[in-house]
Amino acid sequence: MLKFEPIVIPPPRRARARRVPLQLQPDAIRLSYFGAIRNTVLKRMQAIVLEQVVPELPALVAAASMVHDAVKPKWRSYADTTVRIIDRAARQFLAEFTNTKLRAIARIYADRTSAFQRQQISRQFAQSIGIDIAHAEPQLIPRLKAWSTENASLIKSVPKRYFAEIESRTLNALRTGERAEVIAKDYVDRFGVSESRAMLIARDQIGKLTGQLNRARQEALGVESFVWRTVGDERVREEHEELDGKEFKWSDPPGEGIPGDPVNCRCTAEPNVEDALSALTGASEAEEAAPDESLGEAASPLSLN
Repeated sequence: MLKFEPIVIPPPRRARARRVPLQLQPDAIRLSYFGAIRNTVLKRMQAIVLEQVVPELPALVAAASMVHDAVKPKWRSYADTTVRIIDRAARQFLAEFTNTKLRAIARIYADRTSAFQRQQISRQFAQSIGIDIAHAEPQLIPRLKAWSTENASLIKSVPKRYFAEIESRTLNALRTGERAEVIAKDYVDRFGVSESRAMLIARDQIGKLTGQLNRARQEALGVESFVWRTVGDERVREEHEELDGKEFKWSDPPGEGIPGDPVNCRCTAEPNVEDALSALTGASEAEEAAPDESLGEAASPLSLN
């Protein structure tokens, strides 16, 4: 009778995680996004005001200087004229920059941010555990569309606020007898304020999207927890310094939210790659334990009579 010694195959050796590198900041995308808003949207807004509103100021100032506040019918006449001129300029701008056009601008930077963040998390996994995480991500498409729609509204809010402010400022200036050149200079100054608002949108929104994509990709890889990491410079806010190096569950983040979500936050979530290793090891062991149905009877153990 033949005797067979069992062959013992050792389980696959689990990889050891090395230090996880920090994710880099999408600063170039932030600046590029701001440049697109400023040069495409805000510059056109300013041009329309210079073409349609500023040339009307001398006549408005002259008319206002001849009217006393008590003469309400005449006051209403040139006040209505002022409102009509500025509203006409605003309507032309909004006709040129539809929601569809603004969404298209935002989507360009949504896609760039997604590609950049994917490079960062891929580098983290490749350098720490030697795993290539490249795969299709159709689940992220709705997220990128939603971000683009929301950003279209945020971009549009800047010129809407600008037109409302110059209308209020002009009416007040006409009542107090300011000169046309002073009012026109104030238009330029307020344009600078609009640029600052656009910069805030670009910095904050790219950071938020980066954090959201980081979370979505980590959770898709089986990562359940992360370590809060700051950029480590003097601009880091105090409450985020206190979170630096601490580990949190994605299902239970700190009160600040997830890294990148607070306004102008530059922090990142370092993935707990051990979670991904456990998920991969578990999947591998399950595949090895499953019987190969394609072999039928041949897959059963050898028996001798």
